[in-house]
Amino acid sequence: MSSKRVFLSESEMPTAWYNLQADLPQPVPPPLHPATNQPMGPADLEPIFAKELIAQEVSQERWIEIPRAVQDVYAIWRPSPLVRATGLEKALRTPARIYFKDESHSPPGSHKPNTAVPQAYYNKMEGINRLSTETGAGQWGSALCFACAFFDMKCKVYMVKVSYHQKPYRRSMMHIWGGDVTPSPSTDTHAGRQILAADPDCPGSLGIAISEAVEVAATHDDTKYTLGSVLNHVMLHQTVIGLEAEKQFELIGDSPDVVIGCVGGGSNFAGLAFPFIRRKLEGKDIRFVACEPCSCPSMSRGQYRYDFGGQAVRRHRRHHSRPGNLARHPRRDRRGHPVPQGEQGGVHRLQLQRPRPVRPGLLRPLLQRRTGRLRIPPGENRGGHRRVAGHRVDK
Repeated sequence: MSSKRVFLSESEMPTAWYNLQADLPQPVPPPLHPATNQPMGPADLEPIFAKELIAQEVSQERWIEIPRAVQDVYAIWRPSPLVRATGLEKALRTPARIYFKDESHSPPGSHKPNTAVPQAYYNKMEGINRLSTETGAGQWGSALCFACAFFDMKCKVYMVKVSYHQKPYRRSMMHIWGGDVTPSPSTDTHAGRQILAADPDCPGSLGIAISEAVEVAATHDDTKYTLGSVLNHVMLHQTVIGLEAEKQFELIGDSPDVVIGCVGGGSNFAGLAFPFIRRKLEGKDIRFVACEPCSCPSMSRGQYRYDFGGQAVRRHRRHHSRPGNLARHPRRDRRGHPVPQGEQGGVHRLQLQRPRPVRPGLLRPLLQRRTGRLRIPPGENRGGHRRVAGHRVDK
């Protein structure tokens, strides 16, 4: 391949999202209602979500058509290029060919508009003219304000207070697209006022901002809530990333053997990986590596369980800038077990150990560990090979 970038034409953009739920050997566990601890049904979600999005959340259909109006907005930046990371290959001194899907071409600068646009569209089609949401660093808030501007909708964003003051340019971007941005916790909501009464200097958290945004949607008939990660329909919309990547690999006559993605709420990894997981389920030999920061792990540490209590959010606020404090001085439950630190409402991310710092010099061994303990001596390329993102490397 002579070029470092692989492009698709606009006519080659996917016209349907891929729903992994249709191909899973067994259904994923349903979300639980915070009041009853029983599985939630569509009726439980209708007060805050658009009906079509709820239908997609529980759908078992393999392909869900992308509306023409959504495709028209996607076409502003999609299809996005598949890029050969030659600089990284050189820095790692690896014979592997490494590619990445460049989602920075969207106007907000991230993959988030892939779901923000259809969420705004479906709400507009149901007569909703105002959306509420939360945002941390501002990527999701920016994406939703961008989407709402296309469909002549209002957007109310609760931004974590510390980020609101630290990232004025991200806030300005939301204002440019017509968004109403409020630092959280705020006096707008009962949840915000309650937190401020207990701690007037609270820097905020994503969990608090979610509580405020959900409360606004639940108490206003003209407003629905939107979320930029975690949910099935969000990951569904993001599969345009992996579907495009499949076509781009076909163009260069290659295919990945290892798919790597970073995970926060999951939508980025899901968008790239889910279409290739379909191939894995069909029998293709592909490995998937989900990477997360050790400062706030949601998969590799902690407990996989629901936590509907408020203690976790309050503890997170006290230990906001010192992730190791909880490990040194954990609060224990009545059985003597450490109580996990939560990061956001509903199902909390958990932090039970002090994270290890990652120095730049550790990049190479870290990559080798996270891709199955690959050991690639510099300059060597012996006999048997594996592939990483379509590139041969030593076993």
